[in-house]
Amino acid sequence: MDGYRLAGIVSRRDLLRTLVHSDDDIRWDLLRLVEAYTQDPDGWSVAVSDGVATVRRVGRGPLDSDATADPGTLQRAVTSLARTVPGVIDVRIEGLDPAEDPATAVDTRGEPPAHTR
Repeated sequence: MDGYRLAGIVSRRDLLRTLVHSDDDIRWDLLRLVEAYTQDPDGWSVAVSDGVATVRRVGRGPLDSDATADPGTLQRAVTSLARTVPGVIDVRIEGLDPAEDPATAVDTRGEPPAHTR
């Protein structure tokens, strides 16, 4: 409003555009955070589908930080990082254990992957 005159209209779409993040934007933001935390560029892949992020360790070199040496600690840290990215509604972590079989991976809620249910 400009005094008693209508100066413009904000649509629902305009408001949602500021809140909704594309899967590609989520993927990029999360990949940047994980690589920065672990100091391991090119050691991770991130896929996002409908806000569900799958973070996979693809590098097999040693991680620089003592905090990232333990797979359990690393999983909790990456999950926490992912939850700070706007638009992430769930997180899956894969590839932290070299002996891990993708068919036995669990998501952060402790459920088996959808393709094995």
